Amino acid sequence: MANNMLARAEVTMAGPDDGLELQELMQDWGMGLAGEPEQHAIIKVEEKILAGGKITWLGETFFHLQLLAVRREARGQGLGGRLLLELIKKPWAYCHSSPASGCASYRVTTIARGEAAGFYRRYGFRNCHFSDLATIYREQCCHCPEREACRPVPMIYIQEVS
Repeated sequence: MANNMLARAEVTMAGPDDGLELQELMQDWGMGLAGEPEQHAIIKVEEKILAGGKITWLGETFFHLQLLAVRREARGQGLGGRLLLELIKKPWAYCHSSPASGCASYRVTTIARGEAAGFYRRYGFRNCHFSDLATIYREQCCHCPEREACRPVPMIYIQEVS
């Protein structure tokens, strides 16, 4: 079943009609939508959104993965990894505003919840310091009432062409 679902999983951009379902997915993990639904990449299988995420272009060759979520009942089937790989291999293709074409070398940062850090490491992210993040994201965890339970981990993925 899992392989069948993964084989049918295609990453696309959400449409305006996907907003409510995408919002419910994010809220299930204690997150909200970051911007408009159309700014989010999703995986739909049989017309149901099973995973969603948003990556933002910060300028030049810098991107930030704002959020990534997989429906609880679809976890463990490779959908989160499929979506994450697509977003970090071609981040410019999933940003609302970004360079028209790809970059040979670039960086993607994110803030993982403590328990999710291992997932991101499997896909090439490594721990970094909050000071390595863009200012807008650097301080978002400072005053969060859930910081202790979340245990945020700043992370970075570096794609370099030698």
